[in-house]
Amino acid sequence: MWKDFFYFTKAQQAGVVALSLIIVLLLIVNFSLPHIHTKEESVTNDTLFIRETQIFKQRLISKDSLLKAEQERLYAERKARYRTRRTETAPASYTLFPFNPNTADSMTLNQLGISPRVASNIIKYRSKGGNFKSPDDLKKIYGLSQEKFDELKPYINISTPTADSLTNEHAQVQPLTAIANDTVVNLSIELNTADSCQLTQLKGIGPYYAREIIRYRNQLGGFAHVDQLLEIPHMREDNFKQIVSHCTVDTTKIRRIKVNKASVDYLKRHPYINFYQARVIYEFRRAKGQLDGMQDLRRFEEFTEQDIQKLTPYLDFE
Repeated sequence: MWKDFFYFTKAQQAGVVALSLIIVLLLIVNFSLPHIHTKEESVTNDTLFIRETQIFKQRLISKDSLLKAEQERLYAERKARYRTRRTETAPASYTLFPFNPNTADSMTLNQLGISPRVASNIIKYRSKGGNFKSPDDLKKIYGLSQEKFDELKPYINISTPTADSLTNEHAQVQPLTAIANDTVVNLSIELNTADSCQLTQLKGIGPYYAREIIRYRNQLGGFAHVDQLLEIPHMREDNFKQIVSHCTVDTTKIRRIKVNKASVDYLKRHPYINFYQARVIYEFRRAKGQLDGMQDLRRFEEFTEQDIQKLTPYLDFE
């Protein structure tokens, strides 16, 4: 009886086999599908993670850069404020001339382009017993830049007065004239070495004109001829006529400009050189190396023949 129950026809047997295969196939698919999906999802998740990590790093770098830039800006502002409080700018225009840092007063130092603060430091250094024995000693002064020192160094004149020099100096300051009926007799002043005391001995020259003569002499580097006194502002013709016969010039005392080394700013400080002339000299030097003589200046339309003649005593082409 039970054998009849488990008896299948061929068609039924084929159906059972087919059904079994389907079941097995479904089981295989059901087992494999989660693993396949997980692998694909893992790959996708890894890609997204890497991308998000890169974006996060970029944001961190951007924030760090912004923070660093902000810190640098704040530091620059603090540094600028500190410099403003601690230093004062040098005068916009100044004149270079020989000076002794052991004796120069604050006004003289300011005329050399030294800022009031640095000038005060120099005087304080001297008041505490400090002494400049050589030009390089001036570098000890706080606030004096290397650039300014290099500019001043050729003009630093440190000398220790001796008994003979003091006697000679005293003799030079003594009146050199014999006065007869208000007429100056046998008086001769060398303009490139005379001080204000000597200049005021000339009839028609008071303290104002004496200061102006010295100021213009420093700007020029020395007088090449007496007629240059007429170039001084407010110098009147009648004053000039009174003193011209009593004035001489020693051209060996002229301080010449080293044309092939001087900067544009330094060149244009000379009364006979304007900005455009200074610039064309600089540009020529940069292109050709150096100027060999006054003939090179004649190439430039910025220089007239009159300019060449006036500048000849003041330029050094070495």
